[in-house]
This record gives sequence, C-alpha cells and structure tokens, in this order.
Amino acid sequence: ERLASLYREKGDHRALVALYERRAKALSTVLGGDPARVQQLSMLHEELGRLWQEPPLAQPRKAIENYRKSFEIDPQAVSAIYAARELLKAQGDVKEALPLYDLEISAIQDTDRKLALLRDEAAVRASTGDQKGASATLRDALRLDPGDIALQYEVAASVVARIIAGEK
Repeated sequence: ERLASLYREKGDHRALVALYERRAKALSTVLGGDPARVQQLSMLHEELGRLWQEPPLAQPRKAIENYRKSFEIDPQAVSAIYAARELLKAQGDVKEALPLYDLEISAIQDTDRKLALLRDEAAVRASTGDQKGASATLRDALRLDPGDIALQYEVAASVVARIIAGEK
C-alpha cells in the first residue's frame, strides 16, 4: 500500500499498474474460496480498470478487460459492470454492452435503479434500430412497476412507432 501511494504521489501510473497487476496475479493463486480475498481481487481489477480508463494511460480495451475480470470474480461488483457497459457504449460496441444491463439488474435490489437501467437499455436498443427489443425491454420494466403511467405511455409509444414503421 505504501509503495502504491508513493507511485500515486509521483504520478507514475505505469508503475502503479504494474504493481497492481503483479498483486492481482499473486492474489489469484491464493484465493481458496476466501470471500475477503475474492472481494479484494475484484476491487483490485476494478482499480486497474479505472487506471487504464483515465489519462495518461487511456486505453479503454484494457480498462474493459479489467472491469470484466472484476465482475466475473464478484458478480456484485456493480460499479465495474456499469463502467464496462458505459465504455463499451462509448466505443459503439452496443452488442457487447447490452448483456451487462441484465448483470447489473440482477446484482441490485433497488427497483427504481432497475427501472432506470431498463429505460436506458430500451433507449440504446431503439437508437440502434432494435425497436422490437426496445419494446420488450420496456415491457419488462412495466412488469416491475405496472402502475407507472409514464412507463405505460412509453410502452404504447414504442409499439405504435413500430406499427407506423410497417412492422406487424
């Protein structure tokens, strides 16, 4: 930890990444099912993801790779799922980003957050031309909160837009 803080103070991001990568490799060999170590390794990969994402390193692919490792190790690493999804969307890789909505939704309990994620997914699907997928996603959201009038309107508008576009 002390060496890492020295690297941070010095601004030596490459050395810090190398330190964390060695630490992650060593830690992965001694996990032994220990939940504390699993969480520590997940957090380490999440931090590596942040370092690779931000300048001066700014390598989104490596950031995504580390975020992915983080939530593969700990499926409850919601912030890693979110960061990977947003990076993938920013790169235009929507196909790879869409499954991450389901991962995050299954990892959280907050219904309002789930609804926001489903609405966002529907918007992404609609923006890529997947109107049918957008409607299905909005219907999933409506199952969570059947009394939400705005959501009912969004589902109906989505279906009407598809009909106007000539879809049966």
